[in-house]
Amino acid sequence: MARSSTSFLAVLGALAAACGPTVIVTGEAADSTGAGAASGAGPVNGAGATSGAGPNGGAGAASSGGGAGAGMPGPPRWAEAFGADGQQHLRGLASSPTGDLFLTGSFDGTLSFGAAPLAQAGPRSGYVAKLDAAGKAVWARALTGSDCASAAVAADPLGDLLVTGSVQGALKVGGTAAGKGDGIFVLRLDAGGGLVWAATFGTSAGPQPDRGIGVAVTPAGTVVVTGAFHGAVDFGGGPLDGGSGSVFAVALDAAAHHLWSRRFDGVEAFVAAGAAGHVLVAINGAGGVMTAVDLDAAGAPGWSHSYPSGSFRAVAANAAGDALFTGLATGVDFGGGALPDPLPNGQAFVVALDPLGHHLWSLGLPFDKHQSAGVALTVTSAGHPAVTGSYVHALASSAVMQSTFLVELDAGGAPVKSETFGPIDGIADGVSQEGWGLAPAAAGGLYVAGDFYGAIDVAGQTLAGAGSADIFVARLPP
Repeated sequence: MARSSTSFLAVLGALAAACGPTVIVTGEAADSTGAGAASGAGPVNGAGATSGAGPNGGAGAASSGGGAGAGMPGPPRWAEAFGADGQQHLRGLASSPTGDLFLTGSFDGTLSFGAAPLAQAGPRSGYVAKLDAAGKAVWARALTGSDCASAAVAADPLGDLLVTGSVQGALKVGGTAAGKGDGIFVLRLDAGGGLVWAATFGTSAGPQPDRGIGVAVTPAGTVVVTGAFHGAVDFGGGPLDGGSGSVFAVALDAAAHHLWSRRFDGVEAFVAAGAAGHVLVAINGAGGVMTAVDLDAAGAPGWSHSYPSGSFRAVAANAAGDALFTGLATGVDFGGGALPDPLPNGQAFVVALDPLGHHLWSLGLPFDKHQSAGVALTVTSAGHPAVTGSYVHALASSAVMQSTFLVELDAGGAPVKSETFGPIDGIADGVSQEGWGLAPAAAGGLYVAGDFYGAIDVAGQTLAGAGSADIFVARLPP
């Protein structure tokens, strides 16, 4: 049964009323006393026209996991930009208990993290990088093949990290051969960036390459990967028939041995580790149907719910075992009534289900009047859900542009604070930003990361781009 709910509006001020967006947070709070207005918005001043909206391109966004706080505090606020010539994209972010930060994604041209730049091989390459708690690069590795894109990263309880994506041709990690197959890849790297093992499944042939989209690690160390595939794929437990297109979830032990694998109807799937070894899978199907699935530690299905008219972009779990989802939808009802104020091209949402799959609360994040999309989701060390993504907003000139948002909620789904990040000055074609990664930092802080074109104002700093698209990473205090 859903908790009682009430609708509310929190209108957040921008730095300059003439240029800043109208930021609106609306939805179903857990109860009428727990709502409360969100605190002030970050500055969005100036503009760049763009028609882009919502998550676009790349191999899919990934959740950074659920709620383990980082141990080493580091500076309370910082921001860094990484890039060079060409386009660089962030698609996954994870933090370790010691405060280290792991980034993954794809790039063309070159990508610099401050030392020797990573070089592209083929049309694009993937990358994995480690930053310390102060935002300084510790190491970076290029993931290369005939074509390679990394989609998600997760931190292991032992300090290793897991990465998944897609590759054509033979995969190399920093120049080290990592298997003969292509299609879906799964990598385990140690804390120093050394390759522990690599596994590849499926094929890069066919109408679309088989690809990993999400990765999570349970407290017991089980590695769970989700993605999309065509035809037959054998993960080690016998072939799964994907037909003309399906999604999968596969569990591997710490040494890459197959534990279980499941096939589902759908076109993309994201994953998070739930309570007691459970696995949460967020599936997008044909026709805009979203399906949330709970699997137990052995991969047996538990509850499952489907919702029309939208797409999931990330899933996470909190310490109580509640399942959290974000994405974009139009007028969807997650069990507490249709979200109010639907936008014509979809709005960001956050929904919480209890460990049995019952609706707890749901919240719409429309921002302005065009479109918004939740892309990444995490739980802070204080137990608060937080979401980032992008929204399209109008300027005084009637042009529209895309900027990044970050909203933190309390455990009952009421907004605690909201910030927006955009360009500082000028109006230039192609200037846009989008949050793609979110991870917990010490004492309730947050790491946020994503893509930006031109410039972005985040964590009190102005970051300037070096190429067509660059990566931003920032630490924000509680």
